[in-house]
This record gives sequence, structure tokens and C-alpha cells, in this order.
Amino acid sequence: MNGVGRTIRWAVGVAALALVLGGGCHKDHGSSSGVDAGLDGTVEGDGNAGQDGTVSDGTMTDGTADDGQTSDGSAGDGGQDGAVDPCSDGLDNDNDGWTDMDDPDCVVGTSEVGHGRTQCNDGSDNDNDGQIDAADSNCDNAFDNDESGGQTTGCSDGVDNDSDGWTDGDDPDCFLGTSETGFGRTECNDGIDNDLDGHTDAADPNCDNAMDNSESGGQAVGCSDGVDNDNDGWTDGDDPDCMFGNAETGYGRMACNDGVDNDNDGQTDAADTDCDNALDNDESGGQTTGCSDGLDNDNDGWTDSDDPDCMFGNAEIGYGQTECNDGIDNDHDGFTDAADRGCTSALDRSE
Repeated sequence: MNGVGRTIRWAVGVAALALVLGGGCHKDHGSSSGVDAGLDGTVEGDGNAGQDGTVSDGTMTDGTADDGQTSDGSAGDGGQDGAVDPCSDGLDNDNDGWTDMDDPDCVVGTSEVGHGRTQCNDGSDNDNDGQIDAADSNCDNAFDNDESGGQTTGCSDGVDNDSDGWTDGDDPDCFLGTSETGFGRTECNDGIDNDLDGHTDAADPNCDNAMDNSESGGQAVGCSDGVDNDNDGWTDGDDPDCMFGNAETGYGRMACNDGVDNDNDGQTDAADTDCDNALDNDESGGQTTGCSDGLDNDNDGWTDSDDPDCMFGNAEIGYGQTECNDGIDNDHDGFTDAADRGCTSALDRSE
């Protein structure tokens, strides 16, 4: 055979070999399960062809799948590495109105878990203005505990918001709080026609005010006998029941009249030296309850200001949501939360 003939046959052979090795020069978006991509007669990969027509291990040469499939044939995630962080995905995952780092859940944890305890994150229209939490223009952020923008909620609007017959300053709820919340315990504010005269509470002419505890116009009972008739520690004129009614009826809502040792000093209500009177709402004498006593009151390993409970409240109430304050040995090293050297603080998300 002359040299020209040998050259032509050699060129044809090379072209055929290239066709076998390369699978052709066209784009094939389908798949072929029987392509011999090698010289030894075996098939490499699963035969899925990439945009450039080459087949190696079933994926594109840059490691991605042309049709959204991963190299093992399962659905891909669009090129992203793993799941999206729920605190940086731009979504309000718990539908509380706050998103990502604007949500307190993401400040103290790693996911959005629902409403919180502040007025601007509790899911309630606390100031009755038709706007709730994040949608309320008076809420600066989710930690804001005043939806009213500084106004006295429901106690200065001229409306009997709780339909108990008493409005704004005449309602005992506004004496002791910032909103009207319902009926009270006195006869003139309990929603009952106690003297059966056909008139109830504010509508009864014998009721001088909502704190009047006699709808019948009778004399004060148990408020001038020198006896602590309700065993709450306060007697006669010192008992709020006698300040706002005419009989001692039991414990109240103030810290110095609720029957609870709120500051854990072994003294309760009237017996506590830090209580100036029964209307005093601070048994601790001005100290932050449980957040300045040097004790780990909730046994979570963090004390006083190191405890997130004291960062966002005034009492230690238990474990939180971060890995360094959840009571779990997340990294299985034998140390948990505050005892783990990997925890720089209780807000640390990784042990």
C-alpha cells in the first residue's frame, strides 16, 4: 500500500476512536445506558451526558447536573450547599411578623419558633388600634414591650373597653395597670346584682365607685375591727381590700400582697421588710428579682446577667434555645452548655 493510502486509513481510524471516546460532537440532553466511554469495553458512570457531550462519572465536568439532578440521580438543591438557614432565608417562618435577625428567636436561637412575650411579638393587638406586632407603627422592634407608643392603653380613650360599666380612671384596672381587663371582686364591679334590686354595679345607685364592696349601701364590714380577716398579713385600712372596698377578701395582685415570696428571701408580703405597703409591687426593695443574687436560680448553668433570661427579662426561668443553653450535650463531648469549653456564652449557637 502506498503512503497516501496508509495515511488515509490511519486518519479514519483516529476519527472512529475519537467518536467512541467522545460520544460525538452533538449535545445530548438525554441519557444512554450503554455507551462504552473507555477502551476496555466498560461503561463509566451512569451515562448521563453533560452540556459539552462528555461523560465521566455521570455529572457535568464542573460537578453540577445539567437537568437539576445530582450525581447520584436525586433532585438537586439548585447548587446550594445543604439546607437554607431559617434565620437568613428572608422568610417569616413562624408567621409572627418578624423575619430572620429581626425575630428574637434568631437572636437567641437558630430558628423561628413563634410568638414571644413582649407586646410587639405576642400576636395580640394590645393597644386596640387594629394593628398587631410588626404591623403596628408604634413597635420599634420585636423586643418593644409597648404597642401603644407610650400611651396608656385603654385607660384614656373614653371607652369602657371591658364592658364592666366603669371607664378609664373609674375602672380599678386602670388604678393598678394600663388597660381595662374585666370585672373585679368587689360587689360594685363583679357583674352581679348582689342586692337583687335590679341594678348591677355601676348602674346601682348604692355603688359609690367600682371599689365599693356593698351594692346595698351597707356599712363596711371587717375593715375596722383590728383583725386580719382574710389572713393576707394586712389589717383594716392597711389592706387594699379596705382601701378600695369595705371588706377584707383575700390576696391581691401586688408583689407585697400576693402570698408569694417573690424575692426568695424567706419573707412574704407584710412580713417582708422591703414591702412599704400592700400596694408595693416590689418585694426585693428595688433589686432585680433573681438576676442579681449570685445564684443560678433555674439551674441552667448560667447566673444573673450571664443568663439570657436576665438579658431579656428580670428572672431566671429555665433553659433557652441555643446549643449552649438547651441542657443538651450537642457535640457529645461529655460537657453541656456552660460547662462546655466551646461555649463562649449562653447565646452561643454551637457547643
